[in-house]
Amino acid sequence: MQKPPSTSEEFLRSQDLKEWSSCISLNEPYSLVVKLQKDYSFSALCRYLCEHVPLNISPLSDLEKRRNTCITELGKHAEKVFSLQRGPAYLEEHLTALQQSNPHCPR
Repeated sequence: MQKPPSTSEEFLRSQDLKEWSSCISLNEPYSLVVKLQKDYSFSALCRYLCEHVPLNISPLSDLEKRRNTCITELGKHAEKVFSLQRGPAYLEEHLTALQQSNPHCPR
């Protein structure tokens, strides 16, 4: 997989662009934003973008799944830490179960 460009010059080369404005200002009197606001409604622009601009949400959903997994694992670890306050017999029981379920755990 190719690394994304880290500078604007690398981006321009990757897109075969010869030149690009060094300073983009939305405060110009006839900026694209002003023209779009005058010519189209907000809902029309949103509808057009939803229909014509690809939006890949799989990285976001993968990140959300990973976050949920981490939250679940954190809850399990927190429960184990707080269970240490219950006494050595409870700890010994969980340690034995952990050693049986994980072959890499020292015995």
